[in-house]
Amino acid sequence: MPLLKKEELLEDLSALLDDKLKRLETIQDIPEPNITYTPHSPSPSIEPKPVTINTPPAGNMRSRITDLVQQGYSDSEIASKLGISTTEVLIVKQMDLD
Repeated sequence: MPLLKKEELLEDLSALLDDKLKRLETIQDIPEPNITYTPHSPSPSIEPKPVTINTPPAGNMRSRITDLVQQGYSDSEIASKLGISTTEVLIVKQMDLD
């Protein structure tokens, strides 16, 4: 794989990761209200609910994508299972093929 092509792939992957991190930060910044009602209270109380996001470690992602490709899953199925975009799946597949 030529050096220029590798650099372009790394830049694309870096941009995708930055976008994903921004989306995750946005999700974590918005607390979901937890409304509870007790009969003795005149109005319901709202308490923020902590948000937990289960994302696999980034270093392991490439091997997980490769494993799922070898098992015959489609790009969209892989993206759905791992919580990533199909573009990220395609980048890893392209890196592994070259």
